[in-house]
Amino acid sequence: METSPQLQPPLDVSAASRPRPDCVAGSSPVATEWLRLAEQMALCGRLLRDGRMRGKGMLSQPQFSVLWACHDAPATGISQAELVDRLAVSAAHVSGIVEQLRCKGLLQPRRLAADRRRQVWTLTPTGQLAMATLASALGPWAEALHHALGTAEVQRLGALVERLSGVLRTQHASDPAAPAVPKAA
Repeated sequence: METSPQLQPPLDVSAASRPRPDCVAGSSPVATEWLRLAEQMALCGRLLRDGRMRGKGMLSQPQFSVLWACHDAPATGISQAELVDRLAVSAAHVSGIVEQLRCKGLLQPRRLAADRRRQVWTLTPTGQLAMATLASALGPWAEALHHALGTAEVQRLGALVERLSGVLRTQHASDPAAPAVPKAA
């Protein structure tokens, strides 16, 4: 009678199973922990934005960020300079994305009555429909995520991330060696 070979459990190569170095060479453990935290926050952002949009072929992550900023702005619109400040990207990058969204019929430029020199961007009816479609697609997923964390944790997380954002913007503004990015949003 032939015996079957014993199956070995699969090798766990996840990040949790590998030993983590205490710090990056030449850095402090605190700096290394902040690098890990920054990467985890970036991953969460990508998963939240991309998870429900990519499969629908709707928008890239940068396009979504600009569209969301325009949706979240006052009804009068948002200028490209404000988009640069809010998104912490270059003016050239914002300009290209705004043009892509304009060509898709999702954004429209407007001149303010109080200052005809100033151009702002607002969602078109198609852009509003795109945001409603995204919100609808995210609804059940967001509810499940909210349920998994609980209201108190979601509120605490929101407050901590908002506080961290403010601290980072303040530190960035006070660092003369820092590249030019946003002031305050």
